[in-house]
Amino acid sequence: MLSDALVIKKGLWEAAILPEIGANPVKLTYKGENVLRPLEDMEALKVNPFLWGSPILIPANRTDGGRFTFEGKEYTLPLNEARLNNNLHGRMYQLDFATERVDDATVVSTYENKGEAYPFPFRIKVTAKVEEDGFSRTFEITNTGEGNMPLTFALHTTFVENGEITVPLGRAHRRNERHIPLYYGNLNEMEQSICKGVSPRGLVISGYFTSVGNVAYIGPYSLTVSENFDHWIMYNNDGYQGYICVEPQAGRSNGLNDGGYILLAPDRTDVFTNKIALR
Repeated sequence: MLSDALVIKKGLWEAAILPEIGANPVKLTYKGENVLRPLEDMEALKVNPFLWGSPILIPANRTDGGRFTFEGKEYTLPLNEARLNNNLHGRMYQLDFATERVDDATVVSTYENKGEAYPFPFRIKVTAKVEEDGFSRTFEITNTGEGNMPLTFALHTTFVENGEITVPLGRAHRRNERHIPLYYGNLNEMEQSICKGVSPRGLVISGYFTSVGNVAYIGPYSLTVSENFDHWIMYNNDGYQGYICVEPQAGRSNGLNDGGYILLAPDRTDVFTNKIALR
């Protein structure tokens, strides 16, 4: 299926988009060098579908017990992290998006959710564009239902490790053994070093953080996100796998259970943007 990827390019930037796999940019290069961790084959998705490119997460991160109550009604989500009794990252990352438009430098993909991916109807339109100065994506999320919709949204963006990282972290959301957040605490020494600039090689980085800025730096690249992303999620396994996840997130992890979500009224559209460029 990688052969079906839609390749767009402009100047020294090139991206490959797979609409069939959540409109994921499974490859992004600058001067032929990988910027995001590229998907090598479809079998890799069976091991971990989140650590390739920049998949879409709705709802974001974990939902405790796969259950939440909204406006007096209880909803359930699949327990796809069964050993920890959580819903993890929803389903958008694996769904088949329709291709609305494609040209040399742009791919526009859409998905119309009727309740199969999330128990509220909505439409998401993703515009991926390569320009002379970088790669951008715009996400338009519209509540197509008759009632309010709670929304948490994230992009599990996995960069190739390529030098120092600097991410504007605010406070750390401390978690229990099931990765469900409990309270906000001060940054520890290692987390403070991420705010100033540090090589992630050999550091074990895994956490949820509030955002105090909308620009992160990963080696020679910048990641600029719209200000309605209010958290950063970070992960790099054991620090020796050659990648670093710097994930913008709107709403809190487990936000469906603690009120940390965006309230999307009927017919309302929220727009989120991100751009990867040279710093």
